[in-house]
Amino acid sequence: GSYAPAIDLPSSTFSGVAVKDNVAYIAEYHWGVRAVDVSNPRNPVEIGLLRGIEQNDINANDIKILGNYAYVSTRYQGVMIVDISNPRSLKTAGIGYDERTAGYTEGIYVTPKFTYLAVSTFGIGIYDTSEVTKPRFVANIPVNSGVDSIKANDNYVYLGAHNLGVWIMDVTDPTHPAQVGFAKTKGRILGIDAQGNYVYTAGGWMGLTVIDVSQPTDPKIVVQNYGSAISKVLVDGNYAYTSIGIIDITNPLKPAYVATPANFDDNSQFARLGDNYLIVVNSIAKKGLFIYDITNKASPVLVTSYNTGISYSDAAVDGNVAVVLSGNDVITLDLADARNPVALGKISYPGAWSGRDLTLDTDNPHTVYAAGGINDDIRSFDISDPRNIRFT
Repeated sequence: GSYAPAIDLPSSTFSGVAVKDNVAYIAEYHWGVRAVDVSNPRNPVEIGLLRGIEQNDINANDIKILGNYAYVSTRYQGVMIVDISNPRSLKTAGIGYDERTAGYTEGIYVTPKFTYLAVSTFGIGIYDTSEVTKPRFVANIPVNSGVDSIKANDNYVYLGAHNLGVWIMDVTDPTHPAQVGFAKTKGRILGIDAQGNYVYTAGGWMGLTVIDVSQPTDPKIVVQNYGSAISKVLVDGNYAYTSIGIIDITNPLKPAYVATPANFDDNSQFARLGDNYLIVVNSIAKKGLFIYDITNKASPVLVTSYNTGISYSDAAVDGNVAVVLSGNDVITLDLADARNPVALGKISYPGAWSGRDLTLDTDNPHTVYAAGGINDDIRSFDISDPRNIRFT
């Protein structure tokens, strides 16, 4: 047998099910919980419904039953406990919410005293649900559920985790990396850089965060969410380039924007060209490649715009040669004259691969690595002859 609701609501999907006494309780994402009589498996019949007033009121994901209650994990919220003593009249008994579980709340596991939530990018959440009408937040255990950005500095690697903080790895022995520290930042760490005793992060929908890592085992956030939302940060001495402008970090504890150039964009990527120039590439709104004279970083001067309207996802510089990514193309440009970029070579990687990030191999001159594609495949390219790029 099978069951489907008579009216299929927008964004209505079933994401979890638990059964008690021939009644299946179904978690319906965005909308709530349904009770379906399955005593006759050939003819399931809906007998009860608990629904929010509007879509997204109850982002039900997973469901478990203990006694006369169904425990529902609710994405962006926490835990909801439903009284199922009368499956024809489902009622909310209690709701547990804490911002530390207001993420991708997925799986749920219930015991008589505690309820455990898999909050995906927020780690693990624990609620005391011994009193079902008053779920009480107990703890959040950070779990590294993905890395969006990475920076190596001396014997440490800093990982910008997906939605939850910066993880510090000791790589003194690269064959045995070890986690030694964690700083719980806010936002999605899409960009990260390090200089001296400080780590700088771009928090996606958050601003700049500065972390003191002079003691890697005990990192301390000294500035959190400065300025507007940024997705990229590149440190350069007393300044940091972000996706919306240039910050003076002479005193890392007191960052201050000194310039917001017109062609900096939320998706901007940067590359230094010598001491006096900065390459900015954009792929969405302000498409193209832009070169700024940053001799005076508080007053950068745009010296050229190249191929505006073309999406460039990243750039790197090898001497006077820039390597840029555009879709599945790897392109080299002669920048001996920063005011007049000259196309040198191009190679197109076949298939669905589309470049996203680019870096130079400092141990192997003229070797470039590019990440992209459906599965984030990494490809390497030889640019020793920039007019004749070769796959390696």
